[in-house]
Amino acid sequence: MIERTYRRDNKQIQLMGMIHLARPQYYTDLMAVMPQHRTLILMEGVTDNDSLLKKQFSYVRIADILGLTSQRRSHFQGRQISLKDLNSSITNDNQGIDLLPADIDLSRFDPLTIKVLNALAKNVLSAEKPLAGYMEFSRWAEQNLSSDFDETVMADLIDKRNRHLLSLLPMALKKYDNLVIPWGALHMKELERAILKQGFIQTASREHLSIDFLLLPFGQLWKQLVGGNGSAPSRTAGWRHLLPDEKTDFLMSVKIQPAELTPAR
Repeated sequence: MIERTYRRDNKQIQLMGMIHLARPQYYTDLMAVMPQHRTLILMEGVTDNDSLLKKQFSYVRIADILGLTSQRRSHFQGRQISLKDLNSSITNDNQGIDLLPADIDLSRFDPLTIKVLNALAKNVLSAEKPLAGYMEFSRWAEQNLSSDFDETVMADLIDKRNRHLLSLLPMALKKYDNLVIPWGALHMKELERAILKQGFIQTASREHLSIDFLLLPFGQLWKQLVGGNGSAPSRTAGWRHLLPDEKTDFLMSVKIQPAELTPAR
């Protein structure tokens, strides 16, 4: 995954493309390169204040099967603030790191997107055998989704959330010298375009190892995913042939974006 740094005068923004399943050291490495002085981390994480999700939308179970760590278990360290704090006229007196929830609520999503997320949580993320559940989700998608459903889903998962995040930057830059945006990789292209438009210039780029696929226990993993004693695909053959069609292939590419979705407490 790529982490990029942009500067404009004495202000700095770091874009950190995130993945929701990774080796534990990945998240530790990201913390190590974050500025520690007058820094605001704009946190990703869709809320569900109206309890629209029927099941918890979490990748913790799949992370455990893969021997990896879920992003949910990796907490950034700092003082939590609210949007009210950010927009207040009070001067920022914290010389360290502040954390701001910078995402939107699920209630702002189209009903179709919420329907897809509920189906994904039920059939895949909560399934005893996730791969069999993914096949079931594929069948559900064929029966319930139109060919252009991805436009609606992407508008919610990417566009709406990016617009909200970008609306916070002017006030954030007034109060902080360093902004860190650790969001899903699919958000990065649009965010970078908007930051460059504001006069920022890229000054650094670093790559961080998120998953070492050669270390994954493929034989054990196959049994946990599908059950039985069938032979697992080889490391070199790949598993892509198991994905049945373009429609569900698209969902696999975006499903990690709302991984922080949690039912209201």
